[in-house]
Amino acid sequence: METTKSKSIFIHAGYAYIVDKTSGDKTTWCCDRKRHGQCRGRIHTINDSVVLSIGEHNHEPKAEAAEMIAARTQMASEAKMTSKKTHDNIATDIDRLSRQAVKSNSSHHDDGLLDKILKKKETIEETKKKHEDLEFQLMELETRCEAELEEAEENFKNEQEIVQQNSKIRQNNLRDLDHQQHIILQQVTVEKDKLERERQ
Repeated sequence: METTKSKSIFIHAGYAYIVDKTSGDKTTWCCDRKRHGQCRGRIHTINDSVVLSIGEHNHEPKAEAAEMIAARTQMASEAKMTSKKTHDNIATDIDRLSRQAVKSNSSHHDDGLLDKILKKKETIEETKKKHEDLEFQLMELETRCEAELEEAEENFKNEQEIVQQNSKIRQNNLRDLDHQQHIILQQVTVEKDKLERERQ
């Protein structure tokens, strides 16, 4: 893992170490608080495996050390590669962090601001959840409307077919009626002619 200044860093048991010196495959690491916190914690590694731990740390370990270092490195990398504003990048990366990671890396002077940030983060997450729920409801509504529209179109099509069938039946009935009337008229004419002949 690397820091924001591209320096190697080693995380072990919740402590962060920076390179002190190297000799072949062996590397000596000192606590990253050696300079500012006068911490004497040190370890020796061979091929990234801890073989010796020397000295005692004068501070508590942080399980979230790796997460925070990775976040800082990510922020620095994004600041160089993106056109987004710095505070937008910071807000995005804070949103990725766990609550414990943010909490463990703040001082008591920042508690008020930190609480506001965490509450804002929770509000954003709740808003996202509501937005996702609303999108799901809209998708369900759209699906239901499409199904109802398809059903209405199918019903209309069926009704149109019934109307056409009824129209054909009516036309056939009218033709049959006309035919029967024509036959009756012919019969009447024949009978009339017959009566006239008998009178003569």
